[in-house]
Amino acid sequence: MTTTRTVHVSGASDDLVDFTGAIHDEFYNYGRYPGEGEFEFNDGTVLRVHLDDSDGDGIWRVELLSSGGPNSTIVLYRAPVAGLDRDFTDLAVVSGDFTAVTARNDGGRGPRTVYVPGFEPDGADL
Repeated sequence: MTTTRTVHVSGASDDLVDFTGAIHDEFYNYGRYPGEGEFEFNDGTVLRVHLDDSDGDGIWRVELLSSGGPNSTIVLYRAPVAGLDRDFTDLAVVSGDFTAVTARNDGGRGPRTVYVPGFEPDGADL
């Protein structure tokens, strides 16, 4: 039996990407390092989150780079998002049978994986 989990992904400030829901954490994104802002779920879903300041407004953009398995659903909402208290960010709603997400480069410090509670491998550095 597959359990569907949902997480919301959005920009949180000038250098943070926020995950809420089944995975609740923040990742640094300074926009200076290769792979920064790329998030890979262990179901195959890959998102890229970056700050687009091309028009001077500083809007967080969320792009789908790869969709996950057959149980994955990804919905992207473009800023401003009705009902979201931040008008400076897109919002991705990712649903699927994932149990972890890996930031490919968390603020220039390399990859970091965060797990759905209860799915941490033995010895995981939490």
